[in-house]
Amino acid sequence: MIKRRVHLLATGGTIATVYRPDLQGLAAGLSGQELMVEPPPGVDVTVEDFSRVNSTYVTPRDMLGLSRRIRAILTAKEADGIVVTHGTSTMEETAFFLDVTVPNPIPVVLTGAQRAAAEPFPDGPANLSAALEAASSPLSRGRGTLLVFAGEIHAARSVRKEHTSNLKAFSSGDAGLLGQVDPGGVVYFRDIEETRKFSVEAIEENVDLVSFAAGMDARYIETSIARKAAGLVVEGVGMGNVNEAFYRGIKAAREHGMVVVVVSRSPNGRVLPRYGYAGGGASLAREGVIFGGRLSAAKARLLLMISLGAGLKEPELAELFAQY
Repeated sequence: MIKRRVHLLATGGTIATVYRPDLQGLAAGLSGQELMVEPPPGVDVTVEDFSRVNSTYVTPRDMLGLSRRIRAILTAKEADGIVVTHGTSTMEETAFFLDVTVPNPIPVVLTGAQRAAAEPFPDGPANLSAALEAASSPLSRGRGTLLVFAGEIHAARSVRKEHTSNLKAFSSGDAGLLGQVDPGGVVYFRDIEETRKFSVEAIEENVDLVSFAAGMDARYIETSIARKAAGLVVEGVGMGNVNEAFYRGIKAAREHGMVVVVVSRSPNGRVLPRYGYAGGGASLAREGVIFGGRLSAAKARLLLMISLGAGLKEPELAELFAQY
């Protein structure tokens, strides 16, 4: 029987977390080898420690480094699937970054844990076992980057962390589950739409994110203008609306040549240029604001960093975001 090869890249996170007396709290500490579980039958696993941090410390530059490493593994044909262990706080961001920057030939699967490794009945081992199963399955090929957690398989483009502590931490909202890992193996419920991939070697890190809430003024947008940010993601409400003060700030940002993308704080549905008042989506569209589809603010920021780093201009950027 031909063995399937899975390469495990460990980055830290709660799955690798133990109690640190010197910190009087939990922190990532275990290596990838210490995390390893019994692999599925017929699967060989190689383990590499990419980093050992809790995921609040992960940056887009780290994500780019991880993407480069995975692309090198693909080029060398060293694996039939890849698993990345990662903290849950920013796992959806890293998964999305990899989905946009890594081609689809073999499965790339992220997983982690809600309970620390040193706690009673940690969920990390079961999640890692399911991730290895998904990464080694031929059914997972060509589906982009996946997130496997609590037996569920999510597409990177739609998944969000929905609970701070429950073991079932992630949801794909309106899009629904992509599949699941059960005692019978890996099952998929639907296909995933192809989106553009960027094998980038650099990203535009000077991209800001500002969230709107009732009664806010434009001071944070003015800060972005003053520091000459290359791009700005605005998390509006509803279908992508803000108040008049925010509208004036966005208008000024556009006059200074800044690329502005609007998304919604609502976890489901998409942004649309429907309302015509100053701050409504239609008024933002008249200023050349790009609409971010169903993307979360965090994912829209990463996509803008990647696409600006790839040299895309505004018409191309609008077409790109329309895919989401």
